[in-house]
Amino acid sequence: MKKLVLVCLCLAFAKALPAQIPQEELAKIKKPFIDMVNAPLNQVGPYSFTKEANNFKGDVFQAGFRNYDRNGNYIHEKEVLADLERAKKENKTYFKIENGLITERKIYYATDIDLFAYDDKDRITYYENEFWKYKYEYDSKSRVIKETAFNKEDRYDKVTKYKYSTVGDLLRVDISTTDQEEKEYDYYKIFKNGLLVENLSGMGVIKWTYEFDHKGNYISKDYTGSYADPRPISVMYYEDLDRFNKKGKIPWKKEEIVPGSKIAAPYIYVYNKTIRNIAPGRGIGGEVIFYLDIDQSYYSGKNAYADKFDKTSTGEALFLHRGDKIIMLYDGRYARLFDEGKSKKELKYKSYGKDYLVIDTVDQKQYLVKNVDASNYVNPAKKYVMDASFFGHDKKGGNYILFINGKTPDYSRIKKDKYTENGDPVVFYDGKPILILKGYFEMEEKRLMPAVPYKGEALRAISNKQPSSENAILAEYNPQLSIDVQKIKDNTYTFFQNGNQIKLPSYVIIDASKKDVIFGYGLADFMIADNAGLPLNKRVRARQIARENEIITQYINGKLTYLYNNGKALGAEDYVLSTVADDQYLIYLTNIKKSALVKVTQPDDVVYKGAYTYINNAWLEKGENGIYFYNNGTLVKGADYKWKRDNDGNAHIYMNNQPAYFLSGYNDKPVNQVYKLEPHSGQSIEKMSSSNAIKSEFTNQFLAAQKESWPAKATKKMLAEMESTMTQKGLDFTQKSQKYADLFNALYLIDKEYAFELMMNMNNTYVQKTQSFLTQEKRTFIRARAKKELQKYSGAHSNATKK
Repeated sequence: MKKLVLVCLCLAFAKALPAQIPQEELAKIKKPFIDMVNAPLNQVGPYSFTKEANNFKGDVFQAGFRNYDRNGNYIHEKEVLADLERAKKENKTYFKIENGLITERKIYYATDIDLFAYDDKDRITYYENEFWKYKYEYDSKSRVIKETAFNKEDRYDKVTKYKYSTVGDLLRVDISTTDQEEKEYDYYKIFKNGLLVENLSGMGVIKWTYEFDHKGNYISKDYTGSYADPRPISVMYYEDLDRFNKKGKIPWKKEEIVPGSKIAAPYIYVYNKTIRNIAPGRGIGGEVIFYLDIDQSYYSGKNAYADKFDKTSTGEALFLHRGDKIIMLYDGRYARLFDEGKSKKELKYKSYGKDYLVIDTVDQKQYLVKNVDASNYVNPAKKYVMDASFFGHDKKGGNYILFINGKTPDYSRIKKDKYTENGDPVVFYDGKPILILKGYFEMEEKRLMPAVPYKGEALRAISNKQPSSENAILAEYNPQLSIDVQKIKDNTYTFFQNGNQIKLPSYVIIDASKKDVIFGYGLADFMIADNAGLPLNKRVRARQIARENEIITQYINGKLTYLYNNGKALGAEDYVLSTVADDQYLIYLTNIKKSALVKVTQPDDVVYKGAYTYINNAWLEKGENGIYFYNNGTLVKGADYKWKRDNDGNAHIYMNNQPAYFLSGYNDKPVNQVYKLEPHSGQSIEKMSSSNAIKSEFTNQFLAAQKESWPAKATKKMLAEMESTMTQKGLDFTQKSQKYADLFNALYLIDKEYAFELMMNMNNTYVQKTQSFLTQEKRTFIRARAKKELQKYSGAHSNATKK
């Protein structure tokens, strides 16, 4: 049965790994027409992250929290995949690229796909998201002159027209918008070099002024006479990075974390300004740690945190390490672990020999740090999920150590007396195999290695990693010859063909009835009966009970009792079983994703039979009055599928209103029998449309507010109107909170940032109650996003440790 399982797993693995789009290929994606100076209001769609769309100048490598390569191409925060389903599953970004341009996009944190279309000048002419469809028209200078927005929920058009004029170095855009009630609103925007300097809206005339750095990028802006933005934009350049690398040091300066506070922190200091988007980590003994993720380099500034009230000190952080995202600092007494520059807190350290296992109880991760030495100070680490397990082997002492899910297990419940076909030990916990200690016999003395989860591999009673000299020269198994078995002592056997001893089988087990011995060679399974009654040192002919692509079924007193695959007695978690017509079980094997049809009962003299496994996992039972449809071993409810017969008497199964399976010659087949179904290749016979999107009657109002020139005030006004509407309807506090939660959920599907803006602008009276209606995932997002927002204002990092 070995070949069956290996083939299935290989096919599944190949299907699960479609091409990832590497960074060098993403850099080659053609950009659409973008001209922020002359056409600042053009739709940029999926290219909003580019340097061109942000009007960045010079050799920017980091602006805000975005990174760019030396050619000016954006380095994506998450891996980008060309496979939508894998992107959803792995929380990655998805792109579909046609003719060199992005036509479909799903950002890793979004729930829906955005669609884009372009004209022959690479201008975006169409953009669609879950709620809106936009069409764009351009003038001869490729400036947008008309936007038609169709609301898919309320089914109305909103038309916006743009007119351009220039006065000196200023570009004025007069804008006219007609809403669903055909009311027209007129306003204007004035730009200088692509930056908004004045606009007229419902809030009146607002003027903007900017402060620029030495490269011409703005680093702060003011709303003249009305509002000052306290959040300077941190921009760094490759010339800065090259200077750091060449000199091996980074200058820093102490500044207040929040303007007006008493506590200060050291920040990178270049061109007479501090850089706040690279958080200063806290190392050992008051040192500051800076991490540049563009080249995975760490720098250390000694005593930078010596006095938290000192607001004037300057210094230099010296080069420490490059090439690893995760490191552990260790000076012989204290340890501090950094993950991409973030100092991790609430850690538990477990050592074995020179290796350390570090457990992060906050983020539920584990880190393995190999060969830790105080003389090195910097020790690279590797990150694992919390449910990973690790082991070590003390060969001289003759014992071993286990860490399961970050904890030392109860060894009284552990056994390690079975091996894989490769000879690696298998750990049993409460009698159930859970881990494979791969490389156990070959590993170095008292070192830690990750264990491999057990997934039904064949087991044997003897390890071939330490063969005797006699076993080393034994003959190989010959599938053309019979096998004789000789019992040497309890649970110890030798195997022969043609009178010659052969090598050990891939597995040997005592079956679940405790009576017989089952073993396997190659693609075949064998058994010898009455293990307890076997005479010692006498050869007994083994009987073959299963061949390639077959599992073993065992009957006790004529009833199907046990199933075996690759020497493993299958448990309830390994299969799904349904009783079907003619005294049969339909069995779906969950590990190898194949199906078998077996008899429920057999004559009393039948003990073992091989059952062929099919790759077809959809089956149809033809009854007297209709059909029963099974998929992956489970009877499918009638409401979840449809079926019909065509004029030729073939049966067709439809799921989700799409053709899924068919059975040829259904009319001619006998009733009360079960038949394999084949995948359908035809077309749908009817169309259905549905939307399970979360709805809120206030969604469109909120989105409209976000498009205003001053969205924060427009949003607060909209929320005040929402509160008034709910009060007029007689809603109480709980009902209002539920409405806010509905709006949050609807915005969360469109753009998480909109949902966060809602939460930040809501009346504090409703915040706690509203969040009680949200899922844990969404509450976690709010906390994480709020923490990130605080970092923008303060430059503080959440993982700073107490002095």
